[in-house]
Amino acid sequence: MKKFLTAIIAIFAIAFSLSAGALVQEKIEYKTFDDNIQVIDVRTDAEFNEGHLSQALHIPHTTMLQGEGFADLDKTKPVVLYCRTGGRAGQAKAFLEDQGFTDVTNAGGISELIIPTDKTRE
Repeated sequence: MKKFLTAIIAIFAIAFSLSAGALVQEKIEYKTFDDNIQVIDVRTDAEFNEGHLSQALHIPHTTMLQGEGFADLDKTKPVVLYCRTGGRAGQAKAFLEDQGFTDVTNAGGISELIIPTDKTRE
């Protein structure tokens, strides 16, 4: 019986020590762009609030496609757009080009803008 209890205690001890490793989370860092570049996150409010580039303006693509939210952008400066996978950024790119913007880039999805880092404890 003592061997059985010892084995159970050992199993719990190992299980708890393994679960402590689950607390390790990856710290996410994003690429940055020159200050003269207008970086725009066209994702939804919820997606934007989950994480975004620090220098990004937030103009949801649905807002932009309705003709709103972009009036303060400078048509003479480069624009970089991103979303989750690149699809909405592509739609926003076409829209801005139709509005007279000449230097517009679809940077794709936000995961493509992550700088790989070592895992750190949070």
